[in-house]
Amino acid sequence: MKYVLLTLLIELLSMANSVAQIQLFEQYDVSYLNIMTGLPNNFVNDIFMDSRGFVWIATQSGGLVRYDGYNCYFGTRIQGLSLRSNSCRNLTEDRYHRLWVSFDEGTSIVDLDMMRQVMPKVKPGILDLNKIISERSVRVMTDSKGCIWLVTMGYIYRIAFNNQGEVVQILSFSYKANTPDVIITDIDQDGCPWVCLNSTLVKLKAQGGRLQVAKTISSLKNTGIAFLSALIKYQGKYWLGTNHGLYIMNPNGTVLKAFRYTGKKEICLMILFRVYLFSASLCWLVHIVV
Repeated sequence: MKYVLLTLLIELLSMANSVAQIQLFEQYDVSYLNIMTGLPNNFVNDIFMDSRGFVWIATQSGGLVRYDGYNCYFGTRIQGLSLRSNSCRNLTEDRYHRLWVSFDEGTSIVDLDMMRQVMPKVKPGILDLNKIISERSVRVMTDSKGCIWLVTMGYIYRIAFNNQGEVVQILSFSYKANTPDVIITDIDQDGCPWVCLNSTLVKLKAQGGRLQVAKTISSLKNTGIAFLSALIKYQGKYWLGTNHGLYIMNPNGTVLKAFRYTGKKEICLMILFRVYLFSASLCWLVHIVV
């Protein structure tokens, strides 16, 4: 990886029907967060804004970073918080103001009120949550129903809570994938997220006390796509950031547009885009060149 450019756009990013307009960033006020302006490392994996308005940045070698709009706090500077490692992959927040943070070595859970690691109460007779968060972590996500989805090396877990924030159900789904990352997101806002496994989009659904495959989309096979870096829904269409370019498809799997990256093979240039829409007027863009 040659560099990571973390760009904060402080105006409405007007994305019309053509993705070509994304190239017109010069029109907007731009600020930069990198190692020169406070980040501990330029290798950024994820950006997340919590319910209190703080921005959390997951870095590959600098760990978890909290940004308050003025300064970056990381390591013990985050109110003495000590987490698993410096290899932070991504994070999410549940409805009980707890951050679930994915590290290479496992998953940490942080109470935002007390700013310390916690373990939610777990209903007896279900899967061992302590063992699950000790597995090598890949990604965490909160769905539209308030459930946490935790992807580890080989398993996908759905964690459900009662009104007091106690864990009342944990379902699991085993998988095999030869990719550096596994994207999972509830882009349909129905509690049934899409996950990309081996160039196939799989929609998971909790039914009958099990996680089952509700739908698959295989139109990405034989396209040269090895893995996804982002999957969002915009104007009723799926936008996929991949190692092979940006793809736009209908929910039925029909690819409408493909903006493929080209370059000399000896350079091995790979560009990934991740777009995070926090509000109508605030957008973070991570631009990664490998």
